[in-house]
Amino acid sequence: MRRNIGTTEAYARVRINSMIESAGFKLVDYDSDDPSVDYERAVRNQVMNDRLKSAGKVPDYHFYPPNSSTPIAFLEAKRIGGQKLDQALEQAAEYARIAWNSDQPPMLVFASDGIQVKSRHADGSALTLNNYPVDYIPTFDLMRKLVRSPSAAQGKAVDNVASLIKIFGDAADLMRANGIDAGINQLREFCILLFIKIMSERGKQGARANWNKLTSASGNNLIHSYQQILQKYKNEYGSMFSTSELNNPEILEQMVSKLRPINFTESGMDVKGQAFEYFLSNYSAGNTSALGQYFTPRHITAMMAMLLSPKSGDKIFDPFCGTGGMLIACYTQIRMDLDSREQNFSDKLRELEKRTLYGNDVSGGASSLAKMNMILLGDGHSNIQRADSFDSQDRREYDKVITNIPFNLNAPINYQKLAPFIDASDIYRPDWNELCIVKCIESLKPGGSAAMVLPLTICDADKYRQVRNYIARKCRIKACIRLPEKTFVFYTTAQAVILVIDKAHEMETDEFTFIHLKSDGMSQDKNREPIPDNDMPALLEYASEGRLREIPGAVNMKYEGKFIEFKQIFEYAENVWKLEELLIVKDASTPLEPNTYYAEPGLNSHSNTVRVRGNQRLGRNIKSKKKVAAEPGDLIIGKLHTNNGNGLFAIADGHYICTSQIVAKIKDDIVPPQYLIQALRREFPRQLIPTDLVGRETFTQKQILNVLIPKPSPADLERLYEKQTKISKLQSDLENIKQSIEILLDSYSSNR
Repeated sequence: MRRNIGTTEAYARVRINSMIESAGFKLVDYDSDDPSVDYERAVRNQVMNDRLKSAGKVPDYHFYPPNSSTPIAFLEAKRIGGQKLDQALEQAAEYARIAWNSDQPPMLVFASDGIQVKSRHADGSALTLNNYPVDYIPTFDLMRKLVRSPSAAQGKAVDNVASLIKIFGDAADLMRANGIDAGINQLREFCILLFIKIMSERGKQGARANWNKLTSASGNNLIHSYQQILQKYKNEYGSMFSTSELNNPEILEQMVSKLRPINFTESGMDVKGQAFEYFLSNYSAGNTSALGQYFTPRHITAMMAMLLSPKSGDKIFDPFCGTGGMLIACYTQIRMDLDSREQNFSDKLRELEKRTLYGNDVSGGASSLAKMNMILLGDGHSNIQRADSFDSQDRREYDKVITNIPFNLNAPINYQKLAPFIDASDIYRPDWNELCIVKCIESLKPGGSAAMVLPLTICDADKYRQVRNYIARKCRIKACIRLPEKTFVFYTTAQAVILVIDKAHEMETDEFTFIHLKSDGMSQDKNREPIPDNDMPALLEYASEGRLREIPGAVNMKYEGKFIEFKQIFEYAENVWKLEELLIVKDASTPLEPNTYYAEPGLNSHSNTVRVRGNQRLGRNIKSKKKVAAEPGDLIIGKLHTNNGNGLFAIADGHYICTSQIVAKIKDDIVPPQYLIQALRREFPRQLIPTDLVGRETFTQKQILNVLIPKPSPADLERLYEKQTKISKLQSDLENIKQSIEILLDSYSSNR
C-alpha cells in the first residue's frame, strides 16, 4: 500500500531532490564544474556559515554556482500538507538576510513540499519569467538572471502568451503558403521544428549542431540539412520523423528565423501546450466534430496524476492519449518519487522508461507528438502507438488509466465489433461517450484506479443513467470534481468533470465526494492568463492526506442514480434565501387590446439588460396563452440558460408583455434590489448548470426559483440598504440631468 504522502518531510524531500536534479543541479558535489546543491549541512562560505550558526539557523537546501562557495539560493522543505509554504518562504528569506547581513541580499529563496514550489527574490520581489510566476526550480542560468532581474524576460521575441500566439500564427500562415493543411498537420510540422530547437537548447547528442545547421543554411542546402536531421532522428526514435511537408526553402528559412531567438526551455510557459491549443483550436473552429479531442491544460493533467497517485511498477494506460500530456504527468510523478540514492534506482528508472507508460491515439499526428513529448521529457515513448483502442480486446491489463475521453464523437458505431464492451457494460445502444468510459474501466485490472475527464452531462442527464449505474456497479467512485467552466474554452462551451475511481471490479460505489473547483489559477476568459485565485493547492493538500471528504465545500453524498444533484452543493450553506422568498411572482395573464402595439423583452445574459425584441406587435398578433405585463422595476427572468454570460435576467426599464419569461416584483423590504442583481449574476451560473453538450438548457420555473441567494448579516444588510439609497439617488439625479439636457436641446430647436 502506498505510504501516506502527507505524513513525512522525508518523502517530500525525495520529490524536491528530483526537481533539483531535473533543473541541472548536482546534489552534494563540492567544487563541481556543474551547479550544485547541499542539504542540511554547513554553508560553504565560512563567513555566512558563522552568521547562520550564531543565529541557530541551518537552511534546508543551498544552491551554488559552479566552483563557488557563495550560495545563489536557499530552499526550505516542508512536508506535504504541513506548514504553509508562505511561512517557509519567509523563513528562507530570513536565512538569506542573516547570511548576507543585509536587508536586500542578492539571492533567491524557495519553499516546496514536493508538490508546489513558491519563490521570490530575497529582497521581497516576486519572481516572474515572461510575466509568468516561477513556480518551479529553475536552471542555474535562469537563477543567475533572476537574481539580477526578478521580473525577467527570456528571449526578445516572446514575453507573454499573446506574443507566443503571434509566432504560432505567423508559422501557420507560412505553412498554409506551403500547402500544409490547418490543424494536426500544421501542428506536427511545427512541433518537429520545435523539437529540434528544444533538443538544441538542452545540448543533447549533437542536437546543438543540428540546429546550427538549420540556422546557417539556405536554399536547397537548407532542405538537404533538414532532411538529414530528420533521418537521424528517425533512426534513433522511429517513424514520426520519417517525412515532412516543409519543402519550400524560403518558408522553412523564415520559420527557423522566427524560432531562433527564443529559449523555449526557459520561457516560463507550456510552449508545446500553447502550440497544441492554437493549431488545434483554429482547426476545430471550422470542424467542430472532426477530431473529438481537446488538449488538457498542463496544470489540470498534473493535478489528475497527483490524484491518481501512480507508483513505480504500475502499468499505466491512456487509450485516447492525444499528444501524451496525461502520460507525461504520470511519468513526472513517478520520476519524482524515485530516490536516486537508492541501490535499485537504475532498475526502477529503466522500468519507468520502457514498461510503464502505454498510449493509443487514432491520429498519426497526435501519436507522433506524444512520442516527441516523451522523448523531450526523457523517455517512455516506446509504447505510444497510432492505434484505435477499440480495435484491441485487451481487458483488465492495466493498474492505472488516465485520460480525457474524446467528447461527443458522431462517427458511426459498429455494435457488432464492439459487442465485448457492450456486453460487459449492459448498456443498450451506447453512444461514443459511454463506450469510451467502458473501454477505460474494462482496461483496468481488479483493484485498479482511473482518473478521467468527462463531459458534465455524464453526471446528471437522464440519457446517461445506464453508464452511471455501470460505473457505480464496477468501481468505487472516490471523487467527482467539476472543473472551472472555461477550462476548455479554446474548443467548446461544454463543461467537464474529473471522475476519480478505484477498486475496479472489486467494489461498488455507496458514497462519493463531489467537489466544485471554482478556480484553477487561470482567468475565466479566452486569454486564460495566470491569476492569484487558485483552489487547486488546497484540493491537492487534502488529497495527499486522504481527506478529500473534508475539504471545505465538498458534498459527500450517497449514489442514487446521479453523480450530483447540482443544487445540493448549496443546500448545506447556512444563512441563505431561496429566490422565491425574495419575489412576488406575477402569474396573472394580462388581457391585450387587439389594435394596440406591445413591446416584448429580449434579455442579454452578459450585460443583464433588456431591450425590445424585434418590432412591437399588435395585441391580436400575440397568440401565446400566457401574457404577463412587466412594469418598470420588475425582474424578468428567462428560462433558457447557457454556459456563456451571467444568466438570463434583467430589470425592466419600461412596459413589456412577457409570454415565456418569469415576471416578478422584488421584495425590496427584504433585500436591496442592487444586491439581489449582483447575487444573481454570481449564483445563476453556479446553480443553473446546463448539462447538455452544447451548454444550453431550459430550466423550469421551480428550478429557477429554488436558486439560493446568500443572506447578509443584519449589519451588512443595513449597510447595503444605505448603499442602495445612494444608488437610487444617483439614478434619480442622472434622469434629472438627462431631462435638463433634453429641455435645453428643445429650446435650441425652437429658437432655430
